[in-house]
Amino acid sequence: TLMYKLLHNSVVCALCNKPFKSHKHLGEHYKATHPTIPDKEVAFVKEFDWVMPRVGGGHYEMNMLKTLFDVMWAPCLKALCFGMGFESPTALASAKRCANNHKAWMLFLIFHQGTIRELVRPYVQTCLEEGHKPTTLGYIDYVYTSMDNNKNYMFYFEIVLRYSQAIINMRMGMRRDNSDLVWSAKHKFKELIHSRNHPKYQVIEMYDTLYHEMAPPPLRNFVDAHVSVSRSGNHCLGEDIDFLLEEENRKCKMLLPPGVPSEARWQIVCRNVSDLHELRTKQQTMTGQTSQNTS
Repeated sequence: TLMYKLLHNSVVCALCNKPFKSHKHLGEHYKATHPTIPDKEVAFVKEFDWVMPRVGGGHYEMNMLKTLFDVMWAPCLKALCFGMGFESPTALASAKRCANNHKAWMLFLIFHQGTIRELVRPYVQTCLEEGHKPTTLGYIDYVYTSMDNNKNYMFYFEIVLRYSQAIINMRMGMRRDNSDLVWSAKHKFKELIHSRNHPKYQVIEMYDTLYHEMAPPPLRNFVDAHVSVSRSGNHCLGEDIDFLLEEENRKCKMLLPPGVPSEARWQIVCRNVSDLHELRTKQQTMTGQTSQNTS
């Protein structure tokens, strides 16, 4: 959101090429320097109109997960988390806000897979009784003909098959560098973002879509071809750049002493992080210790 404000407010006078930090300052400049120009004819260009911002896919996915936990906490996720061992008020509050993304994903997968099985169970039972083979299209027809009046069932059907599945698709699209799956997930999930109290990601979602649709085709194709990066070369283990930067940041923090580090200490660690981790790995190999995964 800070980048969007910078792109919008940074303008340059079209007459004298003087940059300004806001449209208000530009208007004051016109009144003082170009008084003969009417207000409605103020001409300017955006200083950073050549920049196309990219939203971090990893953090976008994390906020999708937090939104779903917020929506489904009272209906079922609070009881699920309590049954999984989050019993104290502090533990439940931590689970609700998805403080640990890995644990939140495990809880989310339990909810997603378990609820889907409960949703398809009556349809499968009906097929077994009638001697039919269950199919995807058959299940959709069954839901809208036999379960349409069951509001509780339709609520979970929409939540899981639309919003919960969108989070799964987002993760799959990022892992496999599939832009179609990523954009489909964002499109399916956007109603929850705009209906809840997520002012920052509401702006991010709108600008992200606008910039993508208005970008020149060559640039849009380039962005779609690089929605994620795989360090290992495995085409199923891609991550967006924001998570890769988080990993590098974590590598640096592992080498810092306890307490608040000084600027000099930060410089030493950041300039030598690769050599220090290589030295650490060699030392662990020589002493027979198990090397920790720092990636």
